[in-house]
Amino acid sequence: MKIYIKGMALSRAELIKTMESYSHEISQHVAKCSMYCDTLGNGKYDHWISEIAGWISYINNIVCKFNKGKLKPQQYADILFGGLSDDIHDAEAILHALQIHNGKSVNPYPFREVDYNMSKRMTECGKLIIETFVPILAVKNNLTASSIKAILHDILDPICNPE
Repeated sequence: MKIYIKGMALSRAELIKTMESYSHEISQHVAKCSMYCDTLGNGKYDHWISEIAGWISYINNIVCKFNKGKLKPQQYADILFGGLSDDIHDAEAILHALQIHNGKSVNPYPFREVDYNMSKRMTECGKLIIETFVPILAVKNNLTASSIKAILHDILDPICNPE
């Protein structure tokens, strides 16, 4: 994982472009967590959560050059988490897209049939991630990647890996 400078300032346009680039990756990693949960072993599930935490942490550490502040909460929801949805049909489409991309991979993950429970996990995860992180990202705070990862585990583990 890369180390980023706390409080880095970007222009609003650069911040939005960066968030757009991470949005697809975040939704794909949430889809992997929802599809495979912690069934693949080799720490894959934890790795996906670590990567999501790294991207959220990086965005969290950026302020806008103009006002040394943050964007409006809705901008984080729409741009960074725009690939996540509380609509089960959107979640199903994301999961199917993951299967298509996975099928083209050199080392694909095992095929899993997309079903209602998987789609429901995806919508629940997305909804809770948005509800939790949008208010956090919209204000200056001192969260680290490891604390964000812990929050993500608190959100995802009960949904993806219930006891």
